[in-house]
Amino acid sequence: MSAAPTLVEQFAPEALAEAQRHAQWHAAWTDWVRPYRFDWMLRLSWASAATEARAQRDVAHWFERLQRWRKECAAVVGIERGPVGGLLHVHSLLYTGLPGHGPLSALEEAWHAEHVREAWPHGLVHLERYRPWRVKGGADPRRGGAARYITKEPAGVEVLGAWVRYQPRRR
Repeated sequence: MSAAPTLVEQFAPEALAEAQRHAQWHAAWTDWVRPYRFDWMLRLSWASAATEARAQRDVAHWFERLQRWRKECAAVVGIERGPVGGLLHVHSLLYTGLPGHGPLSALEEAWHAEHVREAWPHGLVHLERYRPWRVKGGADPRRGGAARYITKEPAGVEVLGAWVRYQPRRR
């Protein structure tokens, strides 16, 4: 005896198939992003409503400005609509090509943060050093942490720059 179909299966099989594809894409993006090294986790927003075309253009210009400062930089960018008013905003994991992966002095960190902020003239920048263990589930490879959060809207994910896979130091 087979189980009765759920309401979703009965009335919206296309929606169920789309949700399953979305989950597969999301998992694939998360798995791809996690092994890379990042220096910053950030959120970019606009001072006024932005269209998707403007969002993509502004993100590309932001990244071009960053590359003038650090040509080695790379980013994973997720453009998504927020829950309040459906306004677009960006979440990103950013690698700035910093030598080593050790702690920066307070002055170095402020200098790097200022470059990242100056490259985005369109609105607010929320910026913090990337520390995967500070994001819920970030250190747990089964949960995905920041990589999962950034890629939650797979169709809006962009990969910018040249990538360097994270290689932990051997002791």
